[in-house]
Amino acid sequence: LVPLAIGGDGGGSIRIPSSLCGCVGLKPTFKRMLMDTASGSSVFHLGPMTANVHDAALAYAIMAGEAEDDHRHQSRKQPPVHLHAYVTTMKDSRSLDSLRGLRIGIFEEHIEDADANVVAVTRKAIEHYQSRGAEIIQIAIPHLQEIHVAHGVTITTEIFSHMENHYYSNRYTKFSPETRVSLAVGASWSSSEFLAAQKIRSYAMDLMEDMFRDKVDIILS
Repeated sequence: LVPLAIGGDGGGSIRIPSSLCGCVGLKPTFKRMLMDTASGSSVFHLGPMTANVHDAALAYAIMAGEAEDDHRHQSRKQPPVHLHAYVTTMKDSRSLDSLRGLRIGIFEEHIEDADANVVAVTRKAIEHYQSRGAEIIQIAIPHLQEIHVAHGVTITTEIFSHMENHYYSNRYTKFSPETRVSLAVGASWSSSEFLAAQKIRSYAMDLMEDMFRDKVDIILS
């Protein structure tokens, strides 16, 4: 219907429907794209949904980066976005060493915990990238289940905080059953549970920062 749509992603709402519909969904780094709203969750991102990778790269380059009308200065310290590396890689894509120097992290336990068809396609992708010169590095992400729980506590609590007035009004009946359940879950967490989730979140952020700084450039999952 359209070449480009803009989605919001707090836990997969860009990436999951895109993958199920044969589209390309990109969730950028937090605040890489201007989100001029006070109601967004701290895990909420704006990003493009497109028909292919090329269009996603173009949309990202246009939408991301510093914004002159960003009155809260959330984007002022961002590096500029350019497609030089992407275009160069595209031109050299047929070269057997076009990905030389790229370090791809593989978390075997996570890959194996998927449908057999997904695992097979993932293995094929790994072989392709390796044949183009990429270095495949085995990694581990400890306490992944706890990190997932911490994310769930965070996003449902923050959503409830923004929707609390609606939750306790007659507009509540207009919500879908799924939304009602999510809001009820968010309302159930205590302050100590929310703080505990943020400690786990800080641990996960430090873990990823160390991994991308010292070990890999990307993680394939």
